Amino acid sequence: MWRAFRLTCSYVYLCRVKGRATPQAYPLPDVRRKLRLLLSTEIASPMAVGFLRPTVLIPAPLRGQLTSEEFDCVVLHECAHLARYDDWLNIVGRSAGALATLHPLVWWV
Repeated sequence: MWRAFRLTCSYVYLCRVKGRATPQAYPLPDVRRKLRLLLSTEIASPMAVGFLRPTVLIPAPLRGQLTSEEFDCVVLHECAHLARYDDWLNIVGRSAGALATLHPLVWWV
């Protein structure tokens, strides 16, 4: 129950962070999913989040610290996670871990 609760809290927290983030007009690679790019002051590192509404979240200060080529690389890296559906794999793995917490094979996987 505790792990399921933590998973739910993490999901709600990320939804709120996405809701407060600033949309960024930026050309994203063409993948099979509709992606958004958001800048947030609440995160410390770039991340790909949101298995239902996939989003690339970038820390706002990072935008000014990187060159345009470096920023492109960061965005492409996070988009690659979403193109491979890593967000879905993560939610499936964490859900399995929450449901079968005591099973040693789940911890090993």
